[in-house]
Amino acid sequence: TLACEKLGERLFEARDRAGFTLRELGQRSGISWSSISAIEKGRQSATVETIERLAIALNVRPAWLAFGEGGGGGEARNPNFS
Repeated sequence: TLACEKLGERLFEARDRAGFTLRELGQRSGISWSSISAIEKGRQSATVETIERLAIALNVRPAWLAFGEGGGGGEARNPNFS
């Protein structure tokens, strides 16, 4: 699991930029809205699978979401369909 205080900040930034509520992102990613909220607040870590699912739903790169690498805006590609 990845526990990084900046992960929550980037997750909130991407969700805000996408215009999604917690519930909308939860529906799109298959992650519960309460887990997303806990990750954003730094109360819960995230697995690689969770980060990938959130990144795809938010159209950002998983590496950016997890580590702040590679830019975050609208440039994600589903790794299964590169």
